[in-house]
Amino acid sequence: MGGNAQARRNPLQAITNKEQQHANQPGHGRGAVSKAPQAAAEAPAHPHTPLSAEQQREQKARLAEWIYAYRRAFPSFVFYFEGIDEATAQRLSNPIRNLGAKVETFFSAQTVTHVIIKRAELANDENIQAG
Repeated sequence: MGGNAQARRNPLQAITNKEQQHANQPGHGRGAVSKAPQAAAEAPAHPHTPLSAEQQREQKARLAEWIYAYRRAFPSFVFYFEGIDEATAQRLSNPIRNLGAKVETFFSAQTVTHVIIKRAELANDENIQAG
């Protein structure tokens, strides 16, 4: 089944699958909260070197902790879409709301915690937490 069909059927599972795929890719993400941590000592010598069974268990445990932390935090997030067409904003809003967060139609610095923009080069690097 394709990723889009799965996302429409079960957005939580689709997000979990994407989190797992992303966490398994070396060098992705920045910031303490934006990626599942992996200790340098446990990283394979080469990106194509498979992890040992224990390293895989530890990585899965860290990923589970990361997912749990974000699922707890997500209801406190307030999103605002800047420069995103209405159809895309609506498509992205549904899974955001399903995870308990809010989507604002008007920007307010007092309430908005996350701004989603169309073009990455417009963002200020120090304000981005890439996933």
